[in-house]
Amino acid sequence: MTTELQSPIYHQPNWQVENVYQTINNYILPAERPPLWVGVPGLPAHFVGRDALLDNLVNRLLQDGAPSVAIHGLPGVGKSTVAVMVAHHKRLLAHFSDGVLWAGLGINADLPSILNRWATALEIDITELRTDAEKTQAIRDAIGHKRLLLVIDDAWQSDPAIALHCGGDNCAYLLTTRDKGVARKFASAEQTVEIPVLAEESAHLLLSILAPEAWVANTAAAAGLADAVGRLPLALELLGGYLAAPENTAFAELISESLEEMADPERRLELASRRLGDLSGEFVTLQATIALSLESLPPPALSGFYSLGAFAPKPAKFDSIAAQTVAGVNLRILALLSARNLMEIDPDESLLLHQTIADVARTRTPSEAITSHREHYLVRVKDDREDWQVIEAVYPQIQWAWQQTPPGDPATVEFVDILSTYQTRRGLWADRLTWLEVAVSAAESNADAKSQARMLHEFGYVYSALGEKEKALGYYEEALPLSRQVGDRRGEATTMGNIGSIYSVLGEKEKALVYFLLVLPLFSQMRDHRGEAVTLHNVGGIYADLGENEKALEYFSEVLPLFRQMEDRRGEAMTLNNIGLAYRSLDEMEKALRYYEQVLPLFRQMGDRSGEAMVLNNIGGVYDALGEAKEALGYYGDALPLIRQMRDRHGEATTLNNIGGVYSGLGEKEKALQTFEKALELRIEIGDKFGEIVTRWWLATLYQSDGDFAAAVAELEKALSIATEVHSPNAAAINRLLTQLNATQ
Repeated sequence: MTTELQSPIYHQPNWQVENVYQTINNYILPAERPPLWVGVPGLPAHFVGRDALLDNLVNRLLQDGAPSVAIHGLPGVGKSTVAVMVAHHKRLLAHFSDGVLWAGLGINADLPSILNRWATALEIDITELRTDAEKTQAIRDAIGHKRLLLVIDDAWQSDPAIALHCGGDNCAYLLTTRDKGVARKFASAEQTVEIPVLAEESAHLLLSILAPEAWVANTAAAAGLADAVGRLPLALELLGGYLAAPENTAFAELISESLEEMADPERRLELASRRLGDLSGEFVTLQATIALSLESLPPPALSGFYSLGAFAPKPAKFDSIAAQTVAGVNLRILALLSARNLMEIDPDESLLLHQTIADVARTRTPSEAITSHREHYLVRVKDDREDWQVIEAVYPQIQWAWQQTPPGDPATVEFVDILSTYQTRRGLWADRLTWLEVAVSAAESNADAKSQARMLHEFGYVYSALGEKEKALGYYEEALPLSRQVGDRRGEATTMGNIGSIYSVLGEKEKALVYFLLVLPLFSQMRDHRGEAVTLHNVGGIYADLGENEKALEYFSEVLPLFRQMEDRRGEAMTLNNIGLAYRSLDEMEKALRYYEQVLPLFRQMGDRSGEAMVLNNIGGVYDALGEAKEALGYYGDALPLIRQMRDRHGEATTLNNIGGVYSGLGEKEKALQTFEKALELRIEIGDKFGEIVTRWWLATLYQSDGDFAAAVAELEKALSIATEVHSPNAAAINRLLTQLNATQ
């Protein structure tokens, strides 16, 4: 809503109080109006974040040669408000000293009434003239050499706007429109300016000014609303007006209820105000304001617009192929919607929907479009589940499709299956767990025991990757009888193999070996060569853990060509990594380094951040062992942000432990202590007791080297208690060191 004020205040981010008055002085007040001042709306009550844009427009309008400038943008983006600010600008009016002629056209332009109003202001009578062309010529003659700014607001068609291009050589023209085509017909492409939504800081500031009580009460929720409406000025004004209403601010509980109510897109679209420049004075809802842009669309374009509501809004993108498939539109319709600012086209031809425009589209999005959107993106992923870069480009749309899928729909299981490789390699564990919760529930409600077993198995895999091995074991043991019940031999064998892997990590190597040897004949009977290769690889891993590295290398060397033959890059990468580990254990560091350097590009090609971080840690470990601390810290430092991106707290703790070890070796005890303490905090937080034992051991040795035997003993006593509890093989070593330290005190 806008009103004419005697002394408006304009707010900008980070302004000091004295600068506010300086900014006010950039705009004229009623007493300063020039001789001709026709139809210009009053200054808005609030104006935020448009200084650079206004300077740009003023400079363009002050060019020589009667310049014509057109501004266009989304409905509700503030085009008319910007034009009002331009019309009141002192620097501009110092040049156009005779004044401003303003015309509000609207969707049903009344050109004769506007011409009559301008003629009256120019003190001429055009009532006897028969045609609009004659009337505009009379106005042109009356303007003559006057210095005027002609503002043509809210143009929907080109002809009325061009008819009002009737000033002399000393005039300038500013047009506002929702239609890029109208803008370009009126002004050159170089003189056409798109009005963007507000920057985040400005949008938040505006809402905090409009609704201070709500902003203070729950800044995060209020800022979230500003972002939810895509920082659209009209939507912010309406939100602010609603949240600041006395009936919504009298009690803290009412403020909370109002913020919660406005989180509903349908409720936001019902908010209403008077449109700037609308002489009828009627209130118009946010939805109706945007829907005006739909009124003259041909039926296929209108239908296509509502079907585009199936897509995720900005910042998510989609391409024209997806739009044509899902919404049944052609390129010409997409171009028309873009011209009406109902959709955006990036320079790379990607398509985007503004959040509030998408809210309007979704009020009538057909269910078939939502289903088509889901199927389109699932098919795209099915085509090549290994191509993580292709999937990453469309992942926001895939997430959106998953969110629109009803909880009990079998498609939720399909999502988990199809996105398994991508989410795992990119370390999207939070998404994975959320999707699995829904999918396992759907499988259970649909009595699909096979899928239920598969989802439980996937839970185990994720928790294992996150370092929660006991929890992973629980899910695997829950999945195993279900796989047997439905006769899923491959599922049974895979789950048994993973149970063996968990026992291996938990230090129960003999039990792990039993599981692996039981699994081998199952894979052999099914002629599952990959399953056999993975299991042989795991047997090699057990021998490596038992210190029989030569025997481990025999298994790894046998398995490596099998993975390469199957073009299993992940299997190849993991085998190369484990060969490197075996050589490191044999103290052949140069050989280990050569294998790690082979595997690193494989993980990067696959987009496997988890694998990449693991190898970076391993390379760092080799350099640490070689005494090259700078290189070791560099590789550990490269691994750490990857691990944090994946929210892998177990991996983060391990890497911090490694970094602490390097600092300790360098004698930088303060840095080492800080790093170990961070690692310990993470270990305790995630319940990683084996990791906690290792970190407390490092802390004890650090305290010991510093002569603080009491602190060292305290850490070792805690470590020994945990080691005894979990039957760690390190308990004996901890007890020996503890005995030595107690003897020295």
